[in-house]
Amino acid sequence: MKKLLRIGRMMLVAFSFLSCYSAQAALYTMADATSVKDYKDWQDGAATLHSKATSAGINSITVQESIASYGVLKTYSSAQSGELYGIGGWASAGWSDRITMNNEALTGKHGVLVLNFSYTDQVAAYSEPNGKYVSGFYNNQVDVLSSNKSYHAEIQHTISSANGNSNFPFRGSVSDFAGQRTLQPNLISMVIDFVWGESFLLAQTASTDCNVGYTLSEPFASCAADSFHSSYWAGISDVSTDGLAVSSFTISAASGTDYSRSFVPLPVPEPGSLYLMLAGMAFTVLRLTLKRARHTSQFYFIRLGS
Repeated sequence: MKKLLRIGRMMLVAFSFLSCYSAQAALYTMADATSVKDYKDWQDGAATLHSKATSAGINSITVQESIASYGVLKTYSSAQSGELYGIGGWASAGWSDRITMNNEALTGKHGVLVLNFSYTDQVAAYSEPNGKYVSGFYNNQVDVLSSNKSYHAEIQHTISSANGNSNFPFRGSVSDFAGQRTLQPNLISMVIDFVWGESFLLAQTASTDCNVGYTLSEPFASCAADSFHSSYWAGISDVSTDGLAVSSFTISAASGTDYSRSFVPLPVPEPGSLYLMLAGMAFTVLRLTLKRARHTSQFYFIRLGS
């Protein structure tokens, strides 16, 4: 059932993504936390969009958050429960833009270049023995329409946990009609054909989701999918025409964004691993259980900073 829900969510993201093709440049964000939703459809007048949704019970909470700007996407999902009922949700963000490579002497000629995207994601899930089924998911995909060709890249990272056991499947691929494929750890590189002086459409979406299932007892379970450190535009490289490297060019975009530089931030020390976050979740639910025993329903939840 959860797999069908995830497929449905991805179809919704894909449908929303298709609507951007008619726009010159646009952003969107979505956050769905059980019964609380915050959707911002493709918009072309904003520099940044932000969606956040939170839903909580006495001993459960889910937080979904997404941020989109041109060249930068961030999504975050978490869910935890010490109750009978399941809880969860998903977050998604996207951007699209029309980019033009300019060199007056080469206008109208075909060229080849590499689009680079840096990403970082962490996905974790925890359930007690004989406990709930828990799943976390991260997806990052890039689509390009250029010179009557379509290009697609996709990264997926899924983790599930049941009865105290976890599995960590991961898959990723980069493909285009020319059959060229490049995939490196934390880097997507796409080789595309283009025409000097003609725009090509570039769109990227990222999404996370976390879900804690229903159980007949009340063991604790939690999950988190954190891509708040990613994904970043990492620049254009290896530009060539007729097999010869081209280093003199300018890049223009419908959004006015300067894609000639990389948006990847300088590395900084991480505040802690995602598993530390899960430990914090467990401590939070323990506090809640003790408070509920004292007949109070006030809920406290602390999200670690990114």
